[in-house]
Amino acid sequence: AGRLERPLPQSTTNSYGYFLVCPEGTEERAKVAAFRAWVLSEAERDGHRPPAEAAVSA
Repeated sequence: AGRLERPLPQSTTNSYGYFLVCPEGTEERAKVAAFRAWVLSEAERDGHRPPAEAAVSA
């Protein structure tokens, strides 16, 4: 297993927890999809349900 690292020096707080951010068009890549599935399974294991999905593009 690897290490999870913060890619940018900026951080923010919110009431939701985590956001998965990736370049547009990469969300279906195997590694990105596997990471997303892992994050969701960990949250569900702890009794958390994700909010409705939202997409933002720049």
